[in-house]
Formats: sequence, C-alpha cells, structure tokens
Amino acid sequence: MKHIVKINTLGGIYIPNNLKEISEIASTCGVKNINFGPRQEIFFNVHKAQLEQFNKLMSATAFEYEVDSDMYPSIVSSYPAEGIFSGDYWLSEGIYKDIFDQFDFKPKLKVNICDNDQTLVPFFTGELNFIASYTYQYWFLYLNFKENDEIIKWNKLIYSTDIPKICHEIEELYINNKIIDTNQIMDLVNENTKFLFQDIDKELNLTRFTFPYYEGVNAYGSRLWTGVYRRDYLFPITYISDLCQLCNATNISQLCVTPWRTVLIKGIEKKDRIFWEKLNGKHGINLRHSATELNWVVEDINSGELELKKFVIQGFDEKDTRTFGLVFGIQLQSSGKYIPASVVIEEKPFIQKDDLRLLSSFDIYFKDNFNPNSPKKNLFAKNVRKGNLVQSLLDLSKKYYEQLTEDNQVIKVDDAKKVTPKSEPHFIYQCKHCFTVYDAAFGDLAQDIKPGISFENLPAHYTCPTCEAPKNDFEKINAEILKHA
Repeated sequence: MKHIVKINTLGGIYIPNNLKEISEIASTCGVKNINFGPRQEIFFNVHKAQLEQFNKLMSATAFEYEVDSDMYPSIVSSYPAEGIFSGDYWLSEGIYKDIFDQFDFKPKLKVNICDNDQTLVPFFTGELNFIASYTYQYWFLYLNFKENDEIIKWNKLIYSTDIPKICHEIEELYINNKIIDTNQIMDLVNENTKFLFQDIDKELNLTRFTFPYYEGVNAYGSRLWTGVYRRDYLFPITYISDLCQLCNATNISQLCVTPWRTVLIKGIEKKDRIFWEKLNGKHGINLRHSATELNWVVEDINSGELELKKFVIQGFDEKDTRTFGLVFGIQLQSSGKYIPASVVIEEKPFIQKDDLRLLSSFDIYFKDNFNPNSPKKNLFAKNVRKGNLVQSLLDLSKKYYEQLTEDNQVIKVDDAKKVTPKSEPHFIYQCKHCFTVYDAAFGDLAQDIKPGISFENLPAHYTCPTCEAPKNDFEKINAEILKHA
C-alpha cells in the first residue's frame, strides 16, 4: 500500500536547497520520482513500510506536508511567468513576495494570485482568484465557490498586502460561520475599515489567449530561462537532486513550478548554458516535445487521463495536424468544476450497472472564444465514442481557426455561468449489441456521415462503427432516458 505525500509551496517558488533536502528524504524512503501538481505543489508516493521513517525525517525539518489529504491547497501564482511570459507591468517579483510574506496562516480555500498580462497560469482555478488590476498595487477578486453556478466579482479593488488578511476573513465567514451567500460575505468584509479598498475604475479585459511554449532553453534580456517537461509528469529524484545542485553552483537562488507540471529556471547566465545541456543529457531529459503534447490540462494523478491524452496525441500525430493556440483538458469524472482549457473532454458512464461501468462516451465542450480563461463552456459534440474522438477534436480545431481574428476577445466573467448548457430531449438510435449510439445531431464522422442526417436517411448498408452490426439492429430510444440510465 502506498500513501500520497503532498508538499505545498508559496506561489510555485522553490528554494533549491529545500527541494534538494525534500528529494533526499524521499529517496531515503524508497521514492524514485516526484510529481509536480496543477497547483504547483509536490506529490510523491511513500510505501506504507517507509511512512514511519519518512515522518520521522520530515519532523526534523521545517517543511509542512500532508499524507493522503488535501486540507490545505497550495497557493497558486503567476510568479513563474514574471519577466518572460508577462509584459512591462507594475506587478514585480518584490510585490509577489511581499504578498506571500503576509500569509501567516494556511488557507483552506484555494487561492490564486495572477498577473492579468500573462497566459501561463490559469486565472479561475481557485476559490479566491486575485487578478492584478490596472491600478498600481490593487487587485480584482473573483469568488468561485462550489455552491454557486457562476463566478462572482468582488465589487471593490483590494490592496496587495491586504490579500492574505481578506483571504483569512472570507474563510472565517465561509468555512467557520457557514455563510455561502457571496453578497453577504462581500458586505461583511467591506465594512471592515482596516482594509484599503478602492473603487473599480476600469473593468478587467482578458484579451485573446496565446499559449506560451514553456520548454527548452530560451533567451530573455541578457540571460536565459529553461523549462523542463516530462511526458508522464514524473521527475526522477536523481535528476531533481542534480538540478538543485547545479542551481547552487551557478548562483540560481530559486526555481519555479508551473501549473503545467513543469520546472522552470530563470536567470541562467549564457556562459552556464553548457552545464544545463550536460545535466539534461546525463539524465536523458528531452527538451523538444511536440507542441500538440504540451497544451494539455491533466489535473489528477490518474493513469486513465494520461492514457486518454496519449491516445489523442497519437491520433493527432498520425494525421500531422495543427492544434497550436488551443488547450485541451480532460475530465474523466464529470463534476462541473472549472477546467482551464479551450476544449474540454468529459467522460461519462454510458451504461452503468451497479458500480460497473460497461461502456463510456465523451462529451466535447469549447470555451467562449476558445479562451481557456473563460468560465463558460459550450457543447460541441455529445456521446462521442473513443474511436471517433480524434476526428471530432480535429473538426472543432478547424472551427477554432475559422473564427480566429486579431480582435481582443473580452471575457465577461461577471455573469458567465459555469453550469453545463441544457440540451433538449430527442430521439437517438442505439446498437442493441454493443450500445453504440447514432445521433443525427453529430452524425458518424468515422463513416463520412455529416451531422444533420437522420437515421432513417442513412444508407441501407450502414453498420455500427464499433461492432459492425447492421442498421436494422439499432433501436430508437429517448436520449434523456439513456442519459440517466
């Protein structure tokens, strides 16, 4: 039996000596790899037999950690983007760190602190989402509580060093006092005269999303930065240890982890580039993955999500297709949560008996303007079988390029619903052997049947794309009944 260990960091910033010490403790306890999570935290598995030793070694350090728990989510920030993926803006390294220094408690709510002028870090994956405003040292705040079906904007701008105190006060009201009415929370906090609120004089304008390429060795100013991505999200302990040692040897005082589960090192002197190339060569670390592989959101430590990602990428590669500008997200268990992707693939049980899932299908959604930071998603295709998934995603990619313009794509967060759009009941046809469905709304792309062709107008020789059963072996059923089966 293995236990999941989680270690948080403030805003994705890691001190090399600290990361090295954590890696060495993990290695002593039999851990071979560590995994960086979507909230910039560390995950790794410790075997039950080594857990007592791990706890003993960690108790001698100042590091806080959780085992098989996520009571205290990591604070996410766009600090890794500072200087390389953001523009000339008032939000500097010092301001980030001033805010982090004020956190004298461990938040139980998910807190995001992001520059509005970057696209490396998603904006709304937290419950308390602070986004830099256009006024020096002031922030927008968007609440994303699970009880609501929309993301709510705070009606005042919040001063930088008030962020931790306001997080604490909102937690007191929401968690301890059980107040879920966001307007009531807002009123109670706004009454506190110790906070430096300011009226909103310019609304948040998030322009068209441009996906950053965060891998390889790249120049910025007079120095270099490097990003390291792993296909399986696993970083060997030996590599992390050597990486931290090289940071110390070349005067790199910190490294960053991004929500894309990558390590990012900034401030490398050009004369030291050869040492980073030697390090990656020693451990066989590839720095030139396909762009179709980097633009994926796989949130959970879930082999099913990784397998599905691998399956789709293989299909993209075989068709030699282009998906640049899009971000794909996978959600194997539909929960209605916000996924920071342009295109969201949701798996749902197609037919379920007791706890056994017999067959699965996928619904495909796309965000408004295909912007991953938009909270609203729109249905593109319903009940897509795995064999038809790649083609459906390619069709949606074409739709993206057709609508692409240079115009700003403003995201109106205030009234954008997170709920899945309702679909009207209609009749579909299901194979009585393997339960594959034909829905006229989506056609059968694998057999060159376009959307809009009714089942009655299918050719007589039409067969099931899964088991090749004849057309006569399909039964007419109500889609709503099947949905809730």
